[in-house]
Amino acid sequence: MASTPEHRGESVRITWLLGGNGPKQSCTFTGPPEGRLKLALAAKELVEARGHNITRAECYAAITGKREVEDSVVPTFAMWVREWIDRQRKAGGLPPGTITRYERELMVRAVPLLGHLRLTEIDADALREWVTWLKRSRVMLSNGKFGKDLLAENTVRRIFSIASSCLGSAVGTWISVNPAATPAGLRRNPLGVPSWKRHEGIFLSAQESALILAKCHPDLYDIVYVALRTGMRRGELLALRVRDVVFSRTGSATIMVRLGRKADGTSGEPKSETSKRDITTKGACADVLRRLTAGRRPSDAVFTFEPKRRGAKRRRWSGETLGRHWSAAVASAMRCPGHPPARPVKPRFGPTRSLRDDEVSDCGCDGVLGQRPRLHDTRHTHASVLIAQNWPVKKIQRRLGHATFAITMDVYGHLMDLGDDGELDSMEEFFDLSA
Repeated sequence: MASTPEHRGESVRITWLLGGNGPKQSCTFTGPPEGRLKLALAAKELVEARGHNITRAECYAAITGKREVEDSVVPTFAMWVREWIDRQRKAGGLPPGTITRYERELMVRAVPLLGHLRLTEIDADALREWVTWLKRSRVMLSNGKFGKDLLAENTVRRIFSIASSCLGSAVGTWISVNPAATPAGLRRNPLGVPSWKRHEGIFLSAQESALILAKCHPDLYDIVYVALRTGMRRGELLALRVRDVVFSRTGSATIMVRLGRKADGTSGEPKSETSKRDITTKGACADVLRRLTAGRRPSDAVFTFEPKRRGAKRRRWSGETLGRHWSAAVASAMRCPGHPPARPVKPRFGPTRSLRDDEVSDCGCDGVLGQRPRLHDTRHTHASVLIAQNWPVKKIQRRLGHATFAITMDVYGHLMDLGDDGELDSMEEFFDLSA
């Protein structure tokens, strides 16, 4: 049966499934409160009398004598996405790479399910169905194909947030409220959107760092080695140019972070203005940078790798290629020579496949990596070393390129010295008036 008329701000809507189990249909009526309700009730009666075998256009024509009423000029979600993206580009408030990422996420992840709906037709049910579909979607690789892994919950939440911003910009023009917004009084969105999960950083010991480095291909070794000793972000490492590394007469090196690699593979402004910073290093790390930059052109990338194809020229790392090599090195460090994981079963035809990155040892032996860090955890590890060496927090903030002191404290405050017995005694003495 058709739905009970829904009051939606200045309009009333009824919905039904064509034929009882076909595509969703809806009619929205505006005007004076009594008049629009009367039209909606008449439409409901008509739909049920026809056994739901009536389209929205036919219902509009029968009830009002018009084909689509005012709803006909409302843009579809796909149309609005294109208009919203164009507005963002003209406004210039966001980096071009960010706008491109928004466009790609919406066109790939939202338009396939919501694109045909007019903005006035997108309601909680439509969004809930989309979120469910999104949770079952798989990651997209750089070649445009979908991988085997499902989207992470934080990724689903980020995509939903982009779509919500897009819909929110239509409020006051085409819709009265944002259907993706969390209703007032609720702490959690009722549409099934996953809660934001903060990734717990892994702080590698010197031994664990050495285990991973020992399993790195020489090209990967260089970028991981520098990452551990500078705390640079992955995008900053990938975008680093020869001209950005300056050597002093004493042998130290200064890395001038001025660019960051974006999700679309281009290089541009780093994450924030405070991300533009100078990072000093010396000793073995400076020697690695000197070797990588010697005889190179100023515009060349510092970190490159040699493809497996014979005769292929060295190439810049991409985020996906770097991540794949890192995962392989970590998996290798997690395999015990004495207790290796079970070998894959040999197929009837063809060679036996190699071990996957998730096939590791679980013996807990010394000399085997017992946790699976991300490449970003080299940054956490660097910060933890600075804290352990009693660097001032303000210096750590500047070295890491955090926008504020508060961010540094939020992420790493739990590693700080919280006060020993002697320091606590001195505080008690200060407040003790009887002393």
